[in-house]
Amino acid sequence: MSSQTQKKPGNTIRYMNLIIGIVLALFLIVFGSESLADGIMGLLLALISYAAAIVLLYVTILNYYRVGYATSAIPERTFTVYRCPSCGYQLTKDFMVGDYVGKTGESCPKDGTPMVIEKIYTISQPER
Repeated sequence: MSSQTQKKPGNTIRYMNLIIGIVLALFLIVFGSESLADGIMGLLLALISYAAAIVLLYVTILNYYRVGYATSAIPERTFTVYRCPSCGYQLTKDFMVGDYVGKTGESCPKDGTPMVIEKIYTISQPER
């Protein structure tokens, strides 16, 4: 439910790496062919550019796997809290499809009054 609205923390880094990679590729295409005619300086520029491209690719792949595993390994549980309007008795159960705040549900075990859903919340549980 809430995982659809959350952004992954690594998306910004991925987009930045993609933009830097595109700029680096364009730099190699435009200046690479002209610089190779200059001799040793062009060769040095090409080697530095290729090394930067390889490092950028390595960091992007490493970040993709690190962030991807970290965000998918956190399970979430959603709970529904019922409250009796007359005596204040409170009951917490697992969320069921169709639950919404204000819905009347089960009878109160103390006085038999129909209980009302007061809140619905989600918690993340780290694996042990």
